[in-house]
Amino acid sequence: MKNKTWVTIVIVLIIIAMSVTFLAFQLYPYKKGADTVNQVKDITEATQELQQETSSDLLEATANATYTIGGQEITLTDGKNEEQIPNSSATIITGLTDNMINGELNGDEVDDAGVILIQQPGGSGTFYYVASTYTTEDGYQGSNAILLGDRIKIKSIMIFDEVITVDYLDRGENEAMAVEPTVEVSRQFTLEDNNLLEIK
Repeated sequence: MKNKTWVTIVIVLIIIAMSVTFLAFQLYPYKKGADTVNQVKDITEATQELQQETSSDLLEATANATYTIGGQEITLTDGKNEEQIPNSSATIITGLTDNMINGELNGDEVDDAGVILIQQPGGSGTFYYVASTYTTEDGYQGSNAILLGDRIKIKSIMIFDEVITVDYLDRGENEAMAVEPTVEVSRQFTLEDNNLLEIK
């Protein structure tokens, strides 16, 4: 009788020990997993804040950079420049569009920007240019601008492998400016020695 009692007690103790061990293994990974999730969340939030800060600095620099259009330096203020034409009531208006992309252009592992500028020289034309804002030891600088066309439609601008690609719609060679642009055009540009050049 005593032997049976001892056997029963041993079995109960074994069952209890196994149960405690099982629960411990169940709870420990859960806690560890929760800690890992929290760490990943913290890292993600910190990365997002850094990206937002970088993008904010770049956006501000781009909106206040000096770009060269047709050999003339034009400095934007909050994304716009207005200059009175001498001996005329007309004004040349130059500004940023919403078409802007961040990416690496000059190999320093800091984001630069590809931008689309428009210029209205006082007549009926609205001329579109591609330019870049790039990093230097002294901060961000604006590049020269390259003409894309008059009253075109920008479809996209992107940066890949230090190359800016602009896709847009233009008109045929003999089409009037009143015609809606429907001809697809894709052009690529690269920054060399702080000069924006077209890849042909």
